[in-house]
Amino acid sequence: MNYTTRIIKFRAWDKKHKMWLDDFFIDLNGDMWEYDNSEGNMNKLGAYEPVNIVLMQFTGLRDKNGKEIYEGDIVRTWNDTEYGKEPQDIEVIFGDGAFYPICEAPSEAWEVIGNKFETPELLKGAK
Repeated sequence: MNYTTRIIKFRAWDKKHKMWLDDFFIDLNGDMWEYDNSEGNMNKLGAYEPVNIVLMQFTGLRDKNGKEIYEGDIVRTWNDTEYGKEPQDIEVIFGDGAFYPICEAPSEAWEVIGNKFETPELLKGAK
């Protein structure tokens, strides 16, 4: 039997400090830890707080430039219209067991242009 391996990973946005948490994990007690590259230690960040920390899952796909696509990313594709090709920017969301809109077209058709936290202005035109 052939099995396909899918990497399951997350990224985390700290809404309180407006920053990404790198190299983190949540233990079975619900405590968040972050790896400190400068000292090689694990630092306890405290209890995981869904109010302040937003977890976003990796879709398992990469965009046309090879960049990983996560929930909360804003992706661009080009649609054929009567006036030629026009860009369409859409936030990646998870619903009904799939990541939309990237489940509807090959990931090579999408390009990550930002995310809803660092570049929220891109959502003004997003669907």
